[in-house]
Amino acid sequence: MTKLREASETWLDSSLGQRLMNLEVQVVSDVLEDVFGPQLLQIGRWGPPDAFLRAARTQRRALLDIRPDSAHLCAEPEHLPVAGQSVDALLLPHTLERSADPHQVLREADRVLTADGQLIVLGFSPVGPMGLRRLLAREPFPPAFERLLRQRRLKEWLSVLGFDVIRERRFFYALPFFVARWAGHTDRMEKLGGRWGSRLSCAYVLHAQKRVFRIVPVGRILRRRAPAVVGLAEPSTRNVA
Repeated sequence: MTKLREASETWLDSSLGQRLMNLEVQVVSDVLEDVFGPQLLQIGRWGPPDAFLRAARTQRRALLDIRPDSAHLCAEPEHLPVAGQSVDALLLPHTLERSADPHQVLREADRVLTADGQLIVLGFSPVGPMGLRRLLAREPFPPAFERLLRQRRLKEWLSVLGFDVIRERRFFYALPFFVARWAGHTDRMEKLGGRWGSRLSCAYVLHAQKRVFRIVPVGRILRRRAPAVVGLAEPSTRNVA
């Protein structure tokens, strides 16, 4: 597992990986502008340790990863050593795709998030160019990825857990290999792709909020008294001979 994650970091250092990382930092920074509260927790390292956390507006922020060298907490995403309902926002940068049990990761996210807690998920589209490159590759692409999750399926999972998706965006319009002459046209390709070919994107971001079921207090139920029956004739007495 460590070797796979190292291979993933090596891929991020490539020209294509750097272009993706720059776009993802920008996209997550835009989402974090509306995320407040005491605590933000990023589950799973992706890129530099502070690539996303430095844009957080929460009072505190922390990184959890299975490698202790550059993380604040060391644990598996499927088993978080975090108290229930204690985190205001969670960031999952391709964490579900690199996990053998993404359902368990989402259940843990639901457990540790507070009421109205917010969840931010980065993912690759399996029907975009990146998914096609993965089908044609002999080895997992990008490295260390167990699977790619459809955006629609992920939204269904979140709905079952009680999350409402409040924002979603597709981005990273590129072939699954680097073309040097396109290096200076990233912004133009993103604008054209967002306008004309959103389904050709390689990546997406989902911003969801935990649904809260509010309990409305009910006052004491007053029972109605049965109305008194009046006006009945009194029984007559008979004279006994």
